[in-house]
Amino acid sequence: MFRRMRVLALFICCAPILLTSTSKEASAGGPPIIVTRTVSGSNSANASSWLAGAHAGYNWQQGGLVFGFETDFQATHLNSSMNGGLQYNPPSPPGPTDFAGTHAAIDSYGTFRGRFGTVVGSFFVYLTGGVAYGNVDLSSTFSAFGLTTSAQNLQPKIGGVGGFGFEYIVAPNVMLTFGYQYIDLGRVNLSSSTAGLVCCFANGTLSQSATVHAQFQTAMIGISWRFAPDGSGSPWAGGYGGVHGGGAWGNSASGIYNGSAILIPN
Repeated sequence: MFRRMRVLALFICCAPILLTSTSKEASAGGPPIIVTRTVSGSNSANASSWLAGAHAGYNWQQGGLVFGFETDFQATHLNSSMNGGLQYNPPSPPGPTDFAGTHAAIDSYGTFRGRFGTVVGSFFVYLTGGVAYGNVDLSSTFSAFGLTTSAQNLQPKIGGVGGFGFEYIVAPNVMLTFGYQYIDLGRVNLSSSTAGLVCCFANGTLSQSATVHAQFQTAMIGISWRFAPDGSGSPWAGGYGGVHGGGAWGNSASGIYNGSAILIPN
């Protein structure tokens, strides 16, 4: 009886938590006590952000049809952040340094696209599609039982983009623009683990995994200037450039965390 109470008191000293215990067959000196505590959790998040950038391209016009190509590049702050979500068995408050957090970010991206559409009066309505590129950053940290594991994965990614838009002539060679884009840069994953002594003779292990699907949508308004003489026979033809701004949303991220601390006294 005294030995059992001493083991429990020792583990409580190392981690101020509630405990469960089981016994196993002893080889000598009575049954040893196995004291176990586990922690697990998960969380997820999406993001929304501002967006601002510049674009340039070239159009050809044949009657009411316009086709061409466009490239753009924009800065954004599409950050998906999540913290917490840990649960303990036996149920008890977390330790003062226990933490679980995952963060996924896209700070810029660009596209190179074809465009094809039709002219309706002063409007040009088009569909667009092509290649998108950008850096996707994923990081995660998990701390419990006095142990910490962390990881980061920053990858340049190439994916696809599709969308639609329209432009409106407000003055010779000056156009107001609206565009919608759906971008998919693929997935980025990470995982990490650690094991060690959790104070006072207890063995602890932690593991985590996280993923982000860098898939997001944007809506933008802007202005373009066409580099062609006033009064040209094809008002949409020629090179152009401009600036735009708007919003972005998506970038779905998630994290999973698991850990245990086990005391098996000699």
